[in-house]
Amino acid sequence: LMMYVHVPPGVDVAPSAVNTGAIAPFGMFIGDVLSRASVAALSFISGYLLWSYNRDKAVGALAVSKLRALILPMAVWGVIYLLLAAVKARATGEAYGYAALSDPLGVLNDIFGLTRQTANLSLFFIRDLFVSLLLIRRAAPILRGPAGIAVLGVVLAASLLGNLAPLIVRANILIFATGGAVWAANGLRLSDASRPGIALPVVAIAGFAAWAMMQTELNAGRLDGAQNLLERLSLTFAVIFVAGLLAASGPGRGIARLGRHMFLTYLSHMPMIAIFWFFWQRLAGGPMAPSYVLFFFFCPVAAMVLGCTLDRLVDYLPKGVQLCLRGKVRQPTTRTPT
Repeated sequence: LMMYVHVPPGVDVAPSAVNTGAIAPFGMFIGDVLSRASVAALSFISGYLLWSYNRDKAVGALAVSKLRALILPMAVWGVIYLLLAAVKARATGEAYGYAALSDPLGVLNDIFGLTRQTANLSLFFIRDLFVSLLLIRRAAPILRGPAGIAVLGVVLAASLLGNLAPLIVRANILIFATGGAVWAANGLRLSDASRPGIALPVVAIAGFAAWAMMQTELNAGRLDGAQNLLERLSLTFAVIFVAGLLAASGPGRGIARLGRHMFLTYLSHMPMIAIFWFFWQRLAGGPMAPSYVLFFFFCPVAAMVLGCTLDRLVDYLPKGVQLCLRGKVRQPTTRTPT
């Protein structure tokens, strides 16, 4: 779902055949609502997993392991994205749009997001998640019981009433990751969040509150962050609820087997989509062409299929290359890569 928000030119950025006309409500729901739920859901799950498996790991050791598993492949794919942008600029005569080599801090920001968003916007999630996980690990000893609720309250207040940049640029990532850690610290399982008796009331109450704020125009200024947070809270529990249903089904178990390929698919999807779009524009037309509807809905599917294939091929590469491309080393499966 995350990929749909990254399909050029962007459903919330420029007019297209998807966000105008008869299918606009459906296109906006897929591209600007469901797609954005994935960031909050992944943040919540990441916080849950941090508490479940790394709460006792030293902060320094955790930082080193996450640098290798997250930041290294993020940087590699960030460089790949910039190289493709440079090739496109040279081939078409269009402006490059990113920092030149004469601006080293700008280049570092384009790759690592030190003080602003990365050039490859999708990878900026990793940067904020990395910082969030280290902060949560530091707070791990006090996440149980009322103290944990207080910590979550402080994070909420600091995020909604202040500005955490450049430490954390997208505060929702820290909020939901902290929420996931507090959830786990207080003995709740991730599967509990998918139970109808828990998930559906959260979806309904948070969703209604977000809708009411929008209808009464209370979502202005600082309260806009609260409305956005409530919307993402509702969507997060909706996603987890549906995931729970899928996990118990036959098709869901088949989908779960693809999970091992998803990180590399996520890392590579923006360059792939950019390449698809470069050729599609020249062969089928721009975003207002009727054919763009096909591009919008099937481009992320194609990126996922190619990403899974690429991940299988990476299994056969040297360990150092595997680490650079996906932050982990795996042995090839018995299947022949396709």
